[in-house]
Amino acid sequence: MSGQQENSDTLSTGAPFLSIILASNRPQQLSELFDNLETTSANPASFELLIKVDNEDKETCAVAEEGKGRRPFPITLLKTSRGAGYYALHQSYQNLLEQVDKRSYFVVLLNDEVRFMTFGWDDILRGYIGHFPDHIFRLRISENRERRYGSLDECCAYPENFAVTTRRWYDVAEGMGDLWGPDSWHQAIEFMLGRSLPGKGNEVLNRGVPISKIELKGTGASVGSTMPEVYDKVRRISIRWRDLNGWQGQENFYRLASKLAACIHTQSIGCSDFTISEDRSAKTVRSCTQEYGMENLVCEISYRVSFIQFCSEYYCQFFDSHRKDKSHFILMVMLGLPRGLRSVLEPIAGTIIFTGLSLRRFVAFGCDIVPRMDRDRKQVHLVNKKTDQINGVISYRLT
Repeated sequence: MSGQQENSDTLSTGAPFLSIILASNRPQQLSELFDNLETTSANPASFELLIKVDNEDKETCAVAEEGKGRRPFPITLLKTSRGAGYYALHQSYQNLLEQVDKRSYFVVLLNDEVRFMTFGWDDILRGYIGHFPDHIFRLRISENRERRYGSLDECCAYPENFAVTTRRWYDVAEGMGDLWGPDSWHQAIEFMLGRSLPGKGNEVLNRGVPISKIELKGTGASVGSTMPEVYDKVRRISIRWRDLNGWQGQENFYRLASKLAACIHTQSIGCSDFTISEDRSAKTVRSCTQEYGMENLVCEISYRVSFIQFCSEYYCQFFDSHRKDKSHFILMVMLGLPRGLRSVLEPIAGTIIFTGLSLRRFVAFGCDIVPRMDRDRKQVHLVNKKTDQINGVISYRLT
């Protein structure tokens, strides 16, 4: 990977400085978003839209196509089958990211519910071009803009939902990520970057910039969804995030953060032409320059996560008096153990979850919920006490 910059043409006449990526299956909301962007921006031609729509959704496709013909901002459409829907969105986002104008400086993920309430929001964002000379940072504009994160778990639950991120960040951090919620994925990377990275002493890199001048409306997720749909979404996100919070998941976030840190450090000492490479076996990231045919090492960062580091990631949360259910964090620690030991501890993990749920009274959709063990599938079912219907499933599989 090269360390050379590709943003020199961003301020060229007619070039979009911002690429807005979104997915929509609601024609009315999409049309209203078009209107909002057009009427609240100082220069509607200064940004582009890249939209994922389902082939099966003819009405939304028609609205998007109609927008291409008469809106002042360029619109690129990605039409695919619905497939896994929400749970495969990151793949569509990645496809759209690869189609952004190469002169664009910022990329932001929106949804069709968001409305800008501040006129000239585009001029405000444009003013942050080059805020850091290495072009690696994110502008926070959502209600979580001032949030200080204490754990990866918090990054999942309360990410900066609409980070205006430099294209350079995405280039170095390998794109949108492997999670249908790229906001949580990149919040985790920012969190790791903002800590003392292994191999870099006590250097702390804070690249999340809060912007208070831009007001948004309609930022709540799942508008129009039924409660069962919301519950299922939260359940599936929690299960996936549990996997990413495991030992390998933590190391991967450290790895991506280390690549960003290597670029930042190398450019801070005046090197503009360099390469970033990895040694997966040694778990290190290196930045090197070339001079007279010789490779010169600038910095090397280890992203290896020790078991002590892994456990300490959840230490503060485990003793957080606001969290009464500690079973989640116990499972996270167990996931970091050797595979053979994990298989032995699986029954204990199931008992911990079952006991933790039994000690609390759950109410969902107006009904009492009780836990029930399914040892064959290694799951705890959340069962409606009146109808005996399963309302949720928690897996305690550790292998």
